[in-house]
Amino acid sequence: MALFTRGGFDKGEWAGTLATRLRAKRIIPGRQPKARLYRHTWTHWIQVEPSGFSGPAHWLGKPAVVANDGSLYVGYYIERGLDNHERPEYVVAPEWHWHALLACIDRPERRREINAVLQQVPSQLRQVSAFCGNRQFEPPYEGEATLLGFRPFVNACPPDEWINAYLGARFGIDECLTNQERLVDKLVSPLLRGEEIEAIVLEMRQASLGP
Repeated sequence: MALFTRGGFDKGEWAGTLATRLRAKRIIPGRQPKARLYRHTWTHWIQVEPSGFSGPAHWLGKPAVVANDGSLYVGYYIERGLDNHERPEYVVAPEWHWHALLACIDRPERRREINAVLQQVPSQLRQVSAFCGNRQFEPPYEGEATLLGFRPFVNACPPDEWINAYLGARFGIDECLTNQERLVDKLVSPLLRGEEIEAIVLEMRQASLGP
């Protein structure tokens, strides 16, 4: 049976099988790829999480594999929630990692660190993307200039619209359909880069919280 299908691609019908394949790679010590479900849209994705982790946790940035609009994004996945919502877990709060990512982009030394990680991704796959309602930010990656361009895009997104952002690699649907199982090995390096970006963001977050 094919790992990826055109009809089930954006819904993440590949997530369960792909998570099993990735777990066998033992990519990040102490963590494992796990298929998760966003019940609002019944969309599946994979996040690499600590053993025993209890939930998707929108407030966390994490290494992940997510399909969106005919592309597979692999690397660091982070979300910005909403200003107001009846479900408290959807409301962006000070502890959300989103704030630390923006602080990293604003600080030249942290921005350079993130760019250095992204430069390890093959140039034809390297991507920083963000989606907000019907808006999207997905220019060709041009180093720190792209990271700087990310900032005004997300600043312009209304507070009542969710943002999904990906820093890492982007694989088109045709490449996924052609390579199928052969793609699994190509996902390992972008996931490791996602962990490295996560570490930079967490260090920034810890610094901002203070002792």
